[in-house]
Amino acid sequence: AANLITASPDWASLTLGVFVCQACSLLHRSIPHISQVKSVQDTWEDSEVELMATMGNGAAKAKYEQKVPAFYYRPTHTDCK
Repeated sequence: AANLITASPDWASLTLGVFVCQACSLLHRSIPHISQVKSVQDTWEDSEVELMATMGNGAAKAKYEQKVPAFYYRPTHTDCK
């Protein structure tokens, strides 16, 4: 989900430093040992805001998907769970 950038995401993965849509947030919630999810409407700590400002979806994609083969299918928010 790191490659998804929605017009106005409602959720973020604090562990990965990416914004995600509601559908993807549900998937991220199911893997709490990898991704801790938080609503953008919640109160955020300064360190959490800094992480999001430092990482972001583009930088996260470059970091986490650097070795993904070009032919690999990247899931989207419209895919079946």
